[in-house]
Amino acid sequence: MIKLITSDTKGDIVALLENLDRSFYLISPFIGINTAVMLAKVLVKKHLKVVVITRFSSRDFQCGVSSLEGLKILLNAGCELKAVKQLHTKLYVFDEKAFILGSSNFTDGGLISNIELNILVKDDEDIVTQGIAYFNEINGLIESEYFIDEKMI
Repeated sequence: MIKLITSDTKGDIVALLENLDRSFYLISPFIGINTAVMLAKVLVKKHLKVVVITRFSSRDFQCGVSSLEGLKILLNAGCELKAVKQLHTKLYVFDEKAFILGSSNFTDGGLISNIELNILVKDDEDIVTQGIAYFNEINGLIESEYFIDEKMI
């Protein structure tokens, strides 16, 4: 199944998060505090493996487009946080069975109020495998100094 998401991206993401069994992988340059709280609640409740790849730029935090407090909440909930410079990709992988790819950052703006365009791919093993391979490729580029920990925050 391939579905075009033009509004209420948050609704689709929440529905997919609620049905997770094992893991959630996210690539998003910007992480908002409200979305971090939402994900942390799911992570704690379901004991999922969560890996988030984001940018880690003081300028982004100063401008308010990404939240240090949100990253701290995710870290405290057990999320593995990593950083990549010049990141622009947005990818959400759910239990390695489905993914959302598009323009939405993991922020209220990206999931609720901005004009965004995303594609949900589900139940298509070949395409989902390619999405997971892309996540693994980006994840593989990250060296240990780009792991985000309490000290960095």
